This record gives sequence, structure tokens and C-alpha cells, in this order.
Amino acid sequence: MQLASEPLDHKMPCKMDKVMSKIQLDKHLDEAAAKKIWDEFDKDSSGSLDAKEVGNFIAKFCEVQGIEASDVGDISACFMKAFDVDKNGSLSFAELTGKTALEFKAVEHKADADKRVPYKTYANDASFGKDFPGLDSVTWCTENKDWTAQPKAGRPLVLLVWGKYAKPCYRYMPKYSALHACFRHHVDFVGMSIDPDKSYVEAWQKKYLAPWPCTFALCHDEKLAVKAKLESLSQTTMACPTLFLVDSKGKIVWRQDHSQIGATAPDWMDQVERQLGLLLQGQPLETNGPDPEEEEDDEEDEEDGDDGETDLGLF
Repeated sequence: MQLASEPLDHKMPCKMDKVMSKIQLDKHLDEAAAKKIWDEFDKDSSGSLDAKEVGNFIAKFCEVQGIEASDVGDISACFMKAFDVDKNGSLSFAELTGKTALEFKAVEHKADADKRVPYKTYANDASFGKDFPGLDSVTWCTENKDWTAQPKAGRPLVLLVWGKYAKPCYRYMPKYSALHACFRHHVDFVGMSIDPDKSYVEAWQKKYLAPWPCTFALCHDEKLAVKAKLESLSQTTMACPTLFLVDSKGKIVWRQDHSQIGATAPDWMDQVERQLGLLLQGQPLETNGPDPEEEEDDEEDEEDGDDGETDLGLF
């Protein structure tokens, strides 16, 4: 597999900026105070600000609300891209406050009536609703000024299980780094290696960190203790890479096996993006319906007198 020949995708996912901007606004902004600042920059009282005026507004807004200045440019660009609904190059106050902005919405996917879709996550995943086992036993392999050594209590967690030995993992590092860039102030991101020992992680960082950028914290699962617990909860053998999305209460709410490879294989990142956005909005997550093989297996058991064991396999 020639990794160097594969294109790197460093683009921020198209809908991420909408959620990031909305969260930044909801977290920091008092509308009355914002309108007062807004009116300072709407000098012609047109009710709208052009791109430059929006930048000035965001800079003042960040100054007043104590948001670090290094984020001003990104936040300003995100507001324009996310909230300029009519795409006329200017924002009204209603657009800026998100009243006319698009949001992530849960999708009721059609059931897979005839067969299971490989690697797809179904609503009756055994891990859903279970307590995440925690990361107390792991060894941390990165230091990041934007990230503390342990996930913060009460914050969602994105856990990407990966391994240096599994080269399909590498292309997911930039993809999850794009999510991290958008949500790092609100969600903890961890890449947990299940390689034989920590030296594998260090070797990967030395050789592959440049071509496959990774901005989130990396750790090594000592003695594969966390892996064993997650396999028990999900009732399946762990593939690489696999995502676990944990809510602020420490419950597993989504799992995605990304190990399917091939030029036309889906990466499921668009659904991961939506699920994370919905979680942060406090909305119900999407559902793909129950695993269609469940009923087929039950019928087969009755006909053949099977002992009741179900081949859970991999998604």
C-alpha cells in the first residue's frame, strides 16, 4: 500500500464550521450586549455587515468575551461561511445569531432490509448506553498545549482506536484532526494505540506525523486493558481504526468501525461529523435502524435448532 500516493484531506468538514460557530456564540454571547457592539460597526444602519466589518465585530466580540485572539480569524471566517445563508457576502444580525443558520439534523436512514451493510453502525450496537471504561491505565505519548493529560470530567470524548501496524489508520489522522480543530474547546480527542508497546507510537510520530498530521493527543493502551473492556462492551473483536463517541455523562453513544479499505469503501466520516454535532447541540443522534441480520439469525436458529449463539461479526 503506497501511503504517499494517497491524497491528504486537510479541509475542515463542510458542516463543522456551522456547529463550531453556533457553539461559540451560544457559549459566550449575550444578544443584548452583542447588538450594542453590532451597532457600533453597522455605521450606515443598513442592518448588515460586510466581511471586513464582521471581522472587526468578531475581534471586538472576542476581546469583550475573553476569547483568545488567535482564534479570531478562524471564528470570523466560520461565521461568514456558516451564517451568510443567502450568500450575498454580508450578514444580518439575525443571520449572525444563528436564527437563520442551518443545523445538523438527525436522519432516519432506511433499514437495510435484505442484508447487512458491511461496517455500518446499527442502532442495537451492544456498546450503546454502556459506561466508558476510562483511560486511567494508558500511557500518554504526546504533550499538547491545548490539551490536558487526562480528559476533563463532564466533556464528551472522541476516542480513535488505532495502531501503527494497521496502515489504513493513517489516513484517518488528518480526518479526525479536522474534527479536533473545530471542536477542541468543547470535546476531548484521544488516539489510543493498541500496538504491542509504546515504542510503536513513538516510531509512528517520528516517521509519519508530517505526511499524516495528527493534532490530538496520543496514548498507548498498556497491556490492552482498555481494548479488552471495549471489546466486552461491544461484544466484537476490535478492528483498526474504530471510533468510540462518549457523551458528557461517560456513556458510549456511537461506535464506528473504519477498517474497511478500498478505493470505493465509505469512510463514514460524514455521519461521525453529524453525530458529534448533534451530541453537542443536545439533540438525539441519527439511527441506521436495527441490524437486519438479527431477525434472520433468530429464524435460522428456530429452524435448525441452533444453540442460540449469534455470530456478531464486524460491522
